[in-house]
Amino acid sequence: WAGPRGERFEVLTGSAYLADQRIDGMVLDMARTSIDVPQGGDWAFLLSGDSAHFVVAASDEHSGETAPDYRAWGAWGEEATWRWPTVEVDWARNEAYPPARRDVPVAWHLTTEDQSLEGTLEAESAEIVAGEGPGPLLPVRALYEVRGNLRTDEGDFPVYGFMVHQRR
Repeated sequence: WAGPRGERFEVLTGSAYLADQRIDGMVLDMARTSIDVPQGGDWAFLLSGDSAHFVVAASDEHSGETAPDYRAWGAWGEEATWRWPTVEVDWARNEAYPPARRDVPVAWHLTTEDQSLEGTLEAESAEIVAGEGPGPLLPVRALYEVRGNLRTDEGDFPVYGFMVHQRR
């Protein structure tokens, strides 16, 4: 799948070797835009079993009260492919992250205007790092392991995967 700013997302089958053990699975090959364009924002890679996979990506980082535009893509084996050019992603629940002196999301609600995509995600674990900066609110970068459910016109999909969140 390709986005309007030249970003590219491709889901492949692949293998990783940990010590002497081979682990097969899905791999997201993601190429973001060049340095001439503002850096992209939050994104998620979600799997439902071994047949359906979804990518959700923001156009920009969250800044202030204005949420960025999101879009999503999905594929279900040979059954169906989807593209949602506009997805609303709300932070369903936040928690304080004192090292960055700001709240971070820990649950998300996704929906499209026509409700052809709707779902919820919740963080099961997180690795959150506060950056350095001059202001009272510090930059933050978080990698979440998430689990939830997505509903499309084709049916319900229990999903798991990860979400990346960053704010400057």
